[in-house]
Amino acid sequence: QILDKKSIAANEVLDFVWSPRSNLISYWSPAVGNYPAMINIIKVPEREDICSRKLFDVTDGRMVWQNEGDYLCVHMTKMQGKKKSFVLMFFRVKDTGVPVEQLELTEPILNVSWEPSGSRIIIMHGEVRSPSIAFYSMGNKGELTHLFTKTGSQCNEVLWSPAGGVVALAYFASDSCIFDLHDVDNNIALSTRRHDRCTRLYWDPSGRFIASCTITELRNSTAKGHFEDGFNIYTFQGNLLCQVKKEKMYQFLWRPRPKNLLTPVSYTHLRAHETL
Repeated sequence: QILDKKSIAANEVLDFVWSPRSNLISYWSPAVGNYPAMINIIKVPEREDICSRKLFDVTDGRMVWQNEGDYLCVHMTKMQGKKKSFVLMFFRVKDTGVPVEQLELTEPILNVSWEPSGSRIIIMHGEVRSPSIAFYSMGNKGELTHLFTKTGSQCNEVLWSPAGGVVALAYFASDSCIFDLHDVDNNIALSTRRHDRCTRLYWDPSGRFIASCTITELRNSTAKGHFEDGFNIYTFQGNLLCQVKKEKMYQFLWRPRPKNLLTPVSYTHLRAHETL
């Protein structure tokens, strides 16, 4: 049934995204005539307006929530006459009053990726063949902070470790995948790996291992396998643990695991024994 038997008014809305953790919806409405573009965050079922921002001269809004729902990033294209720029807005959804910070770039934004359960974000911008990969932090003091930027390498996909702190910066070509494992905490390149014919990278749920795989599309009847196909498993530092050959491998999945392997009682007993 329709909530309260009525819809939520959202004129000319182009897109909406649920918060991953809370009963909040963010939605985007473009500028129409003399009316500015709008970004709104509302609480359901109360229909309470948590935050509303008017934006002028912007188009093509994209919304990206952090997985804990603490932050929302909205990136847009801004046109002022013949001048084009690219704007990002960062909403601190859990803070009182939902403070908003803004960042404006002169290069196209290619990808935005939040650190899982963290406050850091990667913004990939510039040329597709050789983008700039900028790392920012929302910070403990309520201020967006630039950490560092990596340049000079090809990258078309960013994959954070589920545990945070380490990221795989991957470049998928037609015949191979080259990926860098980077320690974000210390800004250290851990290793660079190449896997011929690789089409996918998968972190395990703990963030301790990463697998590079050659996946054959099951629905593609003309797809041809190769005897060198299969998967490699590495540690998060990039040390190769094993290579498995599987011609025509259609799927690779890590076994799910609970967030905590120990119950609170078991953890308390373990800590007590460590103290002794």
